[in-house]
Amino acid sequence: MQTRRLLAALMLTLLPPLAGAHELQDDRLTLVLRESRHLSLSLRLDYPALLQRALAPQRPEAETVLALSTLDAAQLQAALRPVQQRIEQGLRLQLGPTALALQQWQWPRVEQVQALLRRAAMQQVLGEHAHEDESLEVRAQALAPRPVAGLQLQLPPLLPQLVVVSYQPQQQTLKHPAAPQSIAFAPPPAVTLAPPNPSTQATP
Repeated sequence: MQTRRLLAALMLTLLPPLAGAHELQDDRLTLVLRESRHLSLSLRLDYPALLQRALAPQRPEAETVLALSTLDAAQLQAALRPVQQRIEQGLRLQLGPTALALQQWQWPRVEQVQALLRRAAMQQVLGEHAHEDESLEVRAQALAPRPVAGLQLQLPPLLPQLVVVSYQPQQQTLKHPAAPQSIAFAPPPAVTLAPPNPSTQATP
């Protein structure tokens, strides 16, 4: 452990002046309504930025990334779990007076997060400003007690701004041979959530 700390400190001294900056990516939440009551939620999160906000909001992101990149899998998992719990507890769906429980959360494997952090740390040390995607996907499900026409979405403090996309897929059965069928596309509505508006009406 002491060796890892010394390595992190050495890497920090080698950082170029602007190596802590990377191109900001919009966090995105996609909410899909299936079969009138089943909601599938997908989060695409900039993980380095998320972990900096959650674990070391007063420190530069570059320092946080470098420190986390030196942790082994067990140590990193211990650091990640409270962050995951804060999002699970703070992200809420409300159907009228009924709170919808988000279940079956699927988080990135610790090995995925570890590889992303180490890659980002190496780019910082080398002074590279690559435009790589530093986001990872999180999934959850909810089942409403009645058909959903719209609902309320509340964000946790750890997700201060999200681009929200909500829609309900349209399905039809085609058989061959048959006359050509028309396929219609309705663009999914998108809204950006940011303080001071912690909730919004999401209409699939």
